[in-house]
Amino acid sequence: MECISSVSFSIMVNGGITKKFHPSQGLRQGDPLSPYLFILGQEVLSKIIDREFLKGSINGVKMNVNGPAFIHVMYADDIMLFAKANFREVQILDDHLVTYYMKMVQSNVNYLGSLLFHSSSRIKDFKFLQEKLEARLLGWRCKTLSWASRATLIKSVAMALPVYTFSSSDVPILVCEKMDASIRRFGESKGESKRSKYKVKERWINNEPLKNSSITWKAIERLKPLIRKGACFIIGDGKKVDCWKDPWLPSFIPGPKDASVVINPFMVENLINGEANTWRFDLIMDMFYQESVMAITKIILPVVPRTDKLTWVANPKGLFSMKSVMVLIQRDVIRDALFVTLKVESVSHVVVDPPIPLSDPSVMKMNKNLASIQIALTLEAIWRFCNQHVHRSKVENPNVSIKALEFRVVEHMQNMWVENSLFFPKDLKWLPPPHGIVKLNVGAAIFHTSACIAVIARNESGLIIKTWAKPFNSIDPLVAEEVAILWAIQIAKMEN
Repeated sequence: MECISSVSFSIMVNGGITKKFHPSQGLRQGDPLSPYLFILGQEVLSKIIDREFLKGSINGVKMNVNGPAFIHVMYADDIMLFAKANFREVQILDDHLVTYYMKMVQSNVNYLGSLLFHSSSRIKDFKFLQEKLEARLLGWRCKTLSWASRATLIKSVAMALPVYTFSSSDVPILVCEKMDASIRRFGESKGESKRSKYKVKERWINNEPLKNSSITWKAIERLKPLIRKGACFIIGDGKKVDCWKDPWLPSFIPGPKDASVVINPFMVENLINGEANTWRFDLIMDMFYQESVMAITKIILPVVPRTDKLTWVANPKGLFSMKSVMVLIQRDVIRDALFVTLKVESVSHVVVDPPIPLSDPSVMKMNKNLASIQIALTLEAIWRFCNQHVHRSKVENPNVSIKALEFRVVEHMQNMWVENSLFFPKDLKWLPPPHGIVKLNVGAAIFHTSACIAVIARNESGLIIKTWAKPFNSIDPLVAEEVAILWAIQIAKMEN
């Protein structure tokens, strides 16, 4: 800006000219001097390149033998350089570009708020973005803003401040992360006091709700039954956990073996032998039912005693989140639909004695057996499919698993109702064709990435006359069987 220090501007507003003012913050978007200054800067670079051409250091490019040579073409803010494809001329151009660059960098030339040239440290070049952002966010007026005002300031000012630089330059990731950290600190600093104000106590889950609490707090209190389903203590030293009130066993809270005993606070540490760091099995057997005893003895005590920790078992990482709460709610809805609407007691009841609409007693019994077989075999197929994928890293084709499941269901039904002609004939066996006729039987075998189809020809005596087999590029069992039937028809035509 040294060459334009004497320049002044005036603006016409509503037909009147304002007072003159001098530019002091560099070039801005819409500055009328911007294109002229850019041309002056390019003129310097053009003279440097022309001087090397006159010396013979650069030969340039000719369109024809007698035509003029040109070494550079400039248009607006673009430049194209031409030279012979050798190291010497390229090195000369590079040296002069560095010289031109160093002259420009000395004055830290900015164009529309961004540096025209960058140094070797790009993080240092773009540090001004973070400084501008912090200057806007850390002012004394911003400290008095409410949470809604802070959110508005972040959206309207902080997020819009680096837009042009981001669109015209490749800003380093480290600078972006520091700017994000500044915005997060500004947005969350007001919420630190609120977090400490509304933090619940450790015994909140078992305490009775206050009668004079606000509507919002009463809504939070109504979530206690749901939170109890997913909350569970990880036993350390047992000093914080009450056996009868706190959730410390998965899915249930144990009760005393003797119902006449008055329930008083009884800590889990009384069930632990502190010297040997083991459970006191004799006391546990005397106080709890067998189901509770088995659940307690499965808990592994830490080698080094530590403080009991309340965790969220509905999440694999033990972290409480709204997503895991929604999953828990959906699970309860499904359970209610299954156990309440259908009036069943457990999952095993659904498999062994599934609910069937009322009908003829004999048909109802057969339908129950059929549904029980289908449910049990389907659950087993899902379990096997998951184990193959998780433990053996072996991904099977789902269509193959479904087809195998269908065969297993049919096999169990045949064994179950072989004497009942309602579903299957009594004798299932291969029947020979009439005299002089050849019967073709087809089959398909499905593999991981392909299939194989086969055709067998037999006469009236059951003797195999001929066999055919070929691979088939499909993993769909239904398609493979259809192609096998079509191939058998084609073979029958060819063999007459």
